[in-house]
Amino acid sequence: MNRTLFIHQNLKQATTAIAILLMAASRIFAVSLNADVHGEAANIEGDSSKNSENTIPHSPHEHFEEEGNFWINLSVVIFCTCTSGLMSGLTIGLAAIDRLALEVDAMGNKEVKKMTDRIFPVIDQHHWMLVTLLLCNACAMETLPIFLDRMVSPVAAIFISVSLILIFGEVVPQAICTGP
Repeated sequence: MNRTLFIHQNLKQATTAIAILLMAASRIFAVSLNADVHGEAANIEGDSSKNSENTIPHSPHEHFEEEGNFWINLSVVIFCTCTSGLMSGLTIGLAAIDRLALEVDAMGNKEVKKMTDRIFPVIDQHHWMLVTLLLCNACAMETLPIFLDRMVSPVAAIFISVSLILIFGEVVPQAICTGP
């Protein structure tokens, strides 16, 4: 019964975290797209007294030196790292659920029965669950170095993204979600 309650509480917290992260990400992307649209319009309609050399970045990283873009990129990096960790942990946690033990626990307790009724449709479609979690994890892992590259040099972006994914996207979530 304790394991069932533990799983239910973790899934509830994970769902809440996903909702909050998705809302934050949508807001960040909306602000980012708005800034890009206004930035392009300013460059196109810029007054003629400006030198055209000043509007074109000399290196790929010059455009992202602004304070606002740094915080947007950092937010996306944190979001991708958290999403990768969440998907990795959910993959281990949901794949390790023992259906028979849950059914036995549900026979004696109505609260556990209600929780198992909510989780069984998810784990019954285990192929869909696994594909969804792995695709989300892969998207987060592939997006991370793109935004890190905008903040640091490409070599540093590779090392930082590998380190973040290894520690916070794989090792820590799997250690937490495998249980005692």
